[in-house]
Amino acid sequence: MHKTTATVLAAAAIGGVRGRGVLAWDDNELRGTLGLRAGSARHARTIRHLVAELANIESAPNPTVLREMLDEYLRHAPDGTYDVLAGEESPRFAQKLDPHTVRRVMELLRRTHDVICVDTGNNVESANWRTVLQMCDQLVITTVPREDAAFTADWMIDLLYDTGLGDLAANAVTLLSCPTPNPSRCSVTWPSTSPPGPGRSPWCRTTGRSRPARRSTTRRSRRPPGGPGCRPPR
Repeated sequence: MHKTTATVLAAAAIGGVRGRGVLAWDDNELRGTLGLRAGSARHARTIRHLVAELANIESAPNPTVLREMLDEYLRHAPDGTYDVLAGEESPRFAQKLDPHTVRRVMELLRRTHDVICVDTGNNVESANWRTVLQMCDQLVITTVPREDAAFTADWMIDLLYDTGLGDLAANAVTLLSCPTPNPSRCSVTWPSTSPPGPGRSPWCRTTGRSRPARRSTTRRSRRPPGGPGCRPPR
């Protein structure tokens, strides 16, 4: 599980419980993909467009107008559980996200959302990266069970201690993930004791879904019923 995937899942899980007030911010400095995972977008605006109108949005007369103005720069998850502030595709824009601008954006988002999940970049020496961590309440570290990945995470934690963020590192949550070593097998059962006839579909125990029966106009398929990865009972 990588940073962007963890950010999406965290925002979706928290948003599913809270119902609203959750935002995922793609703060990756080099073409983040979080905005592409928010489903169909109504527009192509990113953090760059928001920063260009930041002063105007900050001066909104009341919370209702502020939410309406900010909504023009956000994308929404298909189920509406969380909002997304997409990152900019051009790497040149990263120079404009200085600590002062990052703080202004964060304070603006806090005025309309209760929980903000930030997908950061990988450059721990970036002023943007350090500013986000200075403002966050909970650090989530994503990694995989490899020696090089463990060293990278260890170096980052050492940096946090060296820069006065030791408490944040000590209370960090680590998401450790790895691919399944062997693909899972599933068995096929039939609705009755007889093999499936026309219009009947096998039931896969692994997926819990009924697979539609396939028909061929040329010749009968010799592939075992149940689809790829499933074996009929012996």
